Amino acid sequence: MSIKTLKIYIEPASLPLTQQLINYVQSIDDENVYSILILERLKINIDEIQNGRTVYAYKVNENLSQKLNSVARFILNRPGFKVEIHTNIFRAQDILLPLLKQILPFIPQDTLQLHLYDDGTGTLLQRAEMRRFDGKVLSKMMHERAEVLHHLLTSNKPLDAWEWNVVDNYVWHYFLDAKYYLLQSPRESQSGNRFFDKLQRATVPLNYDDAHPALLSTVKIWDRLLAIPEGLRAQLSETAKNNEAVLFLSTYYIDVQKREEHHRAMLKKIAELKSSGALPDEKHIIYKGHPVNGERNHALRSALGENITELPDNIPLEYLHAQGLLPKNIAGCFSSSFFSMKNKNVKFVIMNGHAGNDVNRMNIELIKLYGCFDTDNIIYLEDHAGL
Repeated sequence: MSIKTLKIYIEPASLPLTQQLINYVQSIDDENVYSILILERLKINIDEIQNGRTVYAYKVNENLSQKLNSVARFILNRPGFKVEIHTNIFRAQDILLPLLKQILPFIPQDTLQLHLYDDGTGTLLQRAEMRRFDGKVLSKMMHERAEVLHHLLTSNKPLDAWEWNVVDNYVWHYFLDAKYYLLQSPRESQSGNRFFDKLQRATVPLNYDDAHPALLSTVKIWDRLLAIPEGLRAQLSETAKNNEAVLFLSTYYIDVQKREEHHRAMLKKIAELKSSGALPDEKHIIYKGHPVNGERNHALRSALGENITELPDNIPLEYLHAQGLLPKNIAGCFSSSFFSMKNKNVKFVIMNGHAGNDVNRMNIELIKLYGCFDTDNIIYLEDHAGL
């Protein structure tokens, strides 16, 4: 009798979605695999999921604790199943930690496998900071923290006393079967650092520069699941062939109180870029707005031009990139896309504020570490110094 597997995808971010959906689609027709998809930014065409073995929910962050409780009950009601949990590293404290607390005391640990993903520049910055520590000291500390955390997760003791540290995002492989899907710098893959050497053995590099065979063999399934509009694929394919075409990315401002100010600064900057000739003819612009930015994306789109092509929110960039459906040129607001699609020609990158602020200094260190693009291509919204 075949062992049944329960695959759980809990994803509040965008970057991990392509790799996670590759994993999901690979087993979509396997009668021994059951799946739970709880996604924040990706709407799936549920009419195309007719296998009777998939549960799908939208908006991870709404009533998160109730969703985690439901997932835990689902797992515990299926003894004997292998369990895979797919989620991002950055949110481990409020997703993975409480979920494991509910299930680890009651299931054999050798039936559980964790798949943890980079979700953006946040985890890249974390690992860059961790490199400042002595590898031997950090490794010893991780062993000690792993022992205590494992005990707390498998006992009836509450987690209240546990003081979370960002290093705990990388503690899981010390006591569980865990894989990390990471956007890696050359230094990470060849480190000579005891902590990072151990992490490397549990790492699967995230690489979207080469077409993924599993993705390309299941494109038709993806197109149905993502409800890609008819004709969009052909339009993107044609635009991508133009040497002047550019993918323009926008973002949102974390501080809600300053989002409108940031939006006005972006509109002004786009006007400057157009007048200076930094952007091609609008029919050669593909625009990807950030889902969190909501209605402001429409104004940014209009500022770029009425004849541009706008990508729907529910299509991950890396999915299109792996198929050669995006232009070779990329520009716009600084984001993890400049790390995940490294073979693009970077025209310019927009950063908030000015070159000297702390956030930009850290980001520039990161850019140099990963070798993504020449920092001379950075332009700043420095005339709005409050941003």
